[in-house]
Amino acid sequence: MAKAARLVPGVTTVTPHARYFAVHGLVAAEARAQGLDRERTQDLVRRAEVALAAVSFVHHGGHDSAVGRAHGTDALVSWLKGGMVPLAEASRAGRGGYVGSAWGFSAAYFGSELTIGVVLGPDRAPGPACDEPLLRRSLGELLELARCEQLRVDDLAVHDGLCICAGAGAEDGDWLASLLCGTDTRAPDTESTRRRRATIQLVARIIDTHPVRTVTGDVGDVLAFGSFLTEDQIAACSPVAGEWRGLVLRNYTVSAWRRLWAWLVNGVSELTHVDDMVAALADKFPVGTVESFLAALPPTMSAAGDPANAEVLLGAGSDGPKQDLAVLAVGAARTRELTGAALQVFAGRPDQELTPSWFAALLHEQRSSRMADFAARLVHLLVARSERVAFMKTRRNADGTLWFPGRLRSLDGGWLYRTGRERRGSVNLRLDRLGNVLVGAGVLAAGPEGLRVTERGRALLG
Repeated sequence: MAKAARLVPGVTTVTPHARYFAVHGLVAAEARAQGLDRERTQDLVRRAEVALAAVSFVHHGGHDSAVGRAHGTDALVSWLKGGMVPLAEASRAGRGGYVGSAWGFSAAYFGSELTIGVVLGPDRAPGPACDEPLLRRSLGELLELARCEQLRVDDLAVHDGLCICAGAGAEDGDWLASLLCGTDTRAPDTESTRRRRATIQLVARIIDTHPVRTVTGDVGDVLAFGSFLTEDQIAACSPVAGEWRGLVLRNYTVSAWRRLWAWLVNGVSELTHVDDMVAALADKFPVGTVESFLAALPPTMSAAGDPANAEVLLGAGSDGPKQDLAVLAVGAARTRELTGAALQVFAGRPDQELTPSWFAALLHEQRSSRMADFAARLVHLLVARSERVAFMKTRRNADGTLWFPGRLRSLDGGWLYRTGRERRGSVNLRLDRLGNVLVGAGVLAAGPEGLRVTERGRALLG
């Protein structure tokens, strides 16, 4: 996650919509112009977001737009279907309102907006990149709606230019696109800006040369496997291509650990002895030795010396612990094959548990062990690690009780019990979020054939 943040600064897992950057910039400018205090600024943010969601709901007939659904729509839907949205009530923060935070959904966008210069400081003053005249021309009507006592749903169709989907063809989309792509002189000229631009250029090049429907899936495969990153003249010059290769490949191993651990934890029913966990895992592993298991893995490199899609061939995540162990073993092999930035991002430290380089050393040490014995080693290692990490994160609550974040608790004699289910999903690398924001800003366009780079995108990316 830290590596993804480094390569896509300004876009996070909770910032899917381009238009909110402009809305929050506009509110910041209006708050300064009107001399609003903190509480009144927060109120204006929330009212503007409710108005944006209402317009977007009407524009798409209650369905999602091409860039998804406006924030808070689900909480507002009863008012929207009832035909009238009382803004004071609907825009409340907390129970009964559309959002929990006093700052509305700008709380989720705040770090990103700081990064690209839209706002400044905890009170959301306009930042150096906040173009007030442009934002007022593009979204000024939204402020008028935000000041209404109530919004009549049938009257909102005339404001469809305020929909979350409309930024791609509007001035505020062009403004955000230039900030994200690093061509606006008001954007901070930092290493973060250059890394984001390089990432967008690389993604756009892959979209130009491959059929792409989902950025994480289709672009991710090109980043991870094959010769494109070294043979394509543009991709080969990218300063971030190697890092992305290492990151996408690393995510396969991280996801395999998450699935394997979730399988173990979620299989605990009432009191379970650790030996029963070992037996359950050993039953999913093939017979033979670790060495024979490794010998049966698909090739990790092509004849030309490029990473082969072994993880895809294994059907990562499709058939339980055996496949997860295979993915981890493939990752261990890649520590001997990757080079440069890809290896640096991928391998991790050999003295840090669960990194690919650490697991490579473990497999080498255990290569003559029976798979059943290796299962026991893994279970005991993961249970001990879980408890150790959970104790490190334990905190004392205000009432004096302890908050212990582990899903698995140990008792004397090797007995275990579960306090909750463990999640098994992959880590979000922000690529789909980046793609959605770029569509909303008009750098990319989504159509029946997938994503394509727009003329705006080509002009900005060179």
